[in-house]
Amino acid sequence: MTVHDPTLDFQKVAKPGISVPMASFLGFIILAVVSRASILWGGKSGFSELFMTETWAGVAEFIGQLLGRGTEGTPAFLDFASWRDPLWLSLDTIAMSVLAIGFAALAVLLTFLPAARNAAFGELSGN
Repeated sequence: MTVHDPTLDFQKVAKPGISVPMASFLGFIILAVVSRASILWGGKSGFSELFMTETWAGVAEFIGQLLGRGTEGTPAFLDFASWRDPLWLSLDTIAMSVLAIGFAALAVLLTFLPAARNAAFGELSGN
């Protein structure tokens, strides 16, 4: 004979549901699809103009101008003198980026490294 236990009435077996990370991932996918669809079909994105013949005629004309068609002189991208200034500007940009990385590394060494647990408690020396 089985005895009815009243404490078991309140305990229910949890059904396997959707986890929080999976719900977050699915929400992201839904938002991404809806936002992309609203951009492509709902607004002035120019997506439909991509398939017009006038667009491709303009592309062909642009490439022709890049290759120097319709001009007497050399195209600008084949002239070394026109490349000199942008080259120096790009080298200056790279130098400034390296300098900024150096400043950031110095800031890390001065602020974050002393605050690290192993550095603050002397655990780096192996003691």
